[in-house]
Amino acid sequence: NNTRMGLFGAPKVDPKEQVKEWKRGLRKEMRRLERDITKLKREEDMAKKEVKASAKKGQIVIAKMQAKNVISLKKTQNRLFTAKTQISTVMNQLEHQMAMLKVSKVFENSTAVMEAMSQAMNAPAVRETMMAMSKEMMKAGLIEEMMDDVMEDALGDDEELEAEADSEVDKVLFEITDGIMGSVPTNVPTKEKVEEEEVEDEKFADDMSARLAALSS
Repeated sequence: NNTRMGLFGAPKVDPKEQVKEWKRGLRKEMRRLERDITKLKREEDMAKKEVKASAKKGQIVIAKMQAKNVISLKKTQNRLFTAKTQISTVMNQLEHQMAMLKVSKVFENSTAVMEAMSQAMNAPAVRETMMAMSKEMMKAGLIEEMMDDVMEDALGDDEELEAEADSEVDKVLFEITDGIMGSVPTNVPTKEKVEEEEVEDEKFADDMSARLAALSS
């Protein structure tokens, strides 16, 4: 039997079994994240093709809207990659806890687990599971009670995806459309700029030739 009776007759879960259950849950979330990342990458590639197609037709407004979608997909992927890394950190810490349980029989309070769990909550795809698991970890004494502002940080920044700066959109447009649309990243010469400089060089050379001819006459 993996449970013991705690205070007031409530069943108490064996810490080792609790760790195994958490690890199973975390592995399931990791697989979900991997599937979501693969799906988002396909969507991003399709969105980039749409931007190129709109740019070639000269549809500037549509291309800008599509470029914002590309940025949104990239940001979501980055969040999922971060969540995946943090879940991996939690799993490594749980391995450490398993080793400690052999000696102490109780959980060692872990700041690393608390920080990783709070950062993993930034990915909406796994937020609900991470919050539920965090509550279980608090009850078990593995992590301290998370502060309200940590929870709010995890819940309150989805709006950033909507408020992308125009300069960032222009940069993405420039990269996707091979310079047909958007602004040039700094220190990258455009074809037009190079042509302008070549014309100026030719004018300078012609002026010098005319002056030399005048002096020799």
